[in-house]
Parts: sequence; C-alpha cells; structure tokens
Amino acid sequence: MEDDLQLLLDDFNPEVQQLSLSVRARVFDLVPDAQEKVMRGYKSLSYGFGSGMKWQFASIVLHGERVNLQFHRATELPDPAGLLEGTGKAMRHVKIRTEEIIQSEEVRELIESAAALARP
Repeated sequence: MEDDLQLLLDDFNPEVQQLSLSVRARVFDLVPDAQEKVMRGYKSLSYGFGSGMKWQFASIVLHGERVNLQFHRATELPDPAGLLEGTGKAMRHVKIRTEEIIQSEEVRELIESAAALARP
C-alpha cells in the first residue's frame, strides 16, 4: 500500500503531497478503523469500511495546486459552515489549500458525520 501511495504522490508537487498526507492523517486520527484504497488512475485515496461504494465515506483527490476532500454522501451531511461545493447528485467536496482548513472543527464534523453514515 505504501508503495502505491508514494507512486501516486510522486506525480504531484511537494505542497500537494503535504496537503494530501495531512488530510490522510486527519482522516485516520478521526476514523482509525477506516480502510484506505489508493486509486492511482483516479489520482485519489478512498476511505471506507469495506469494498464497494456503499461503504465508502470520503476520498482525497489530488489536483495540480490543491486537494479536494470529497464526501460520497455529502447531500446527507450537515454543513452549517457551507464548506461543501459541487452539484453532484450525492457527492460534494471541500477544496483544501491550507493546513488550517484540514484542522478546522468544520472539517472534523464532516469527516465524522460521513463516516457515521457509511458504517455497517
């Protein structure tokens, strides 16, 4: 797994690599039993509690200058701060450009709520 993660990160600049690792650490801090899947073709890391989309709760999607923290059932999540962006039927994302947003209370609540929805 670590080799796949490094291969994914190698395609991006150091800032995006660091943001990705920080979001990853935050997910595991809040949801230590989450299972991670490296999806190099999608330039992402996916988190859930089993195989299949119904058990997935979030993904980290790497972009050229930022990372998106994507929530698979975002339309069901409380978002009083209005962080979620997008127009998908269920998915929404938070654009991550700084460490401060990763460590924010609002992002913590989104991660924990998303994980609770996906738990078997």
